[in-house]
Amino acid sequence: MFGFSIQTTIPEAAILLDQVSPDWFNKIDIKKLSMNSCMYCVLGQIFGDFDSIPDTHILNNHMDYINGPFGSNASRSEWIDEIVKRRES
Repeated sequence: MFGFSIQTTIPEAAILLDQVSPDWFNKIDIKKLSMNSCMYCVLGQIFGDFDSIPDTHILNNHMDYINGPFGSNASRSEWIDEIVKRRES
């Protein structure tokens, strides 16, 4: 089960993504990364669109998404740091 909460940090969320989609960081177009877009947020770029996330990866609840590491309040620069770190390793 893909699960996170509002307290999940971006590095912790990246570890969860490693388990679900090991090459997730290669699917992200950093130039298009927008935490306010269902298509260009982290999950949108990995799964094609936020609304296309498979049922096995259902998010715990809408508020955890909005305020959590994948939501519109998440730090774009922290995600870019995680993506770059994984691409360089």
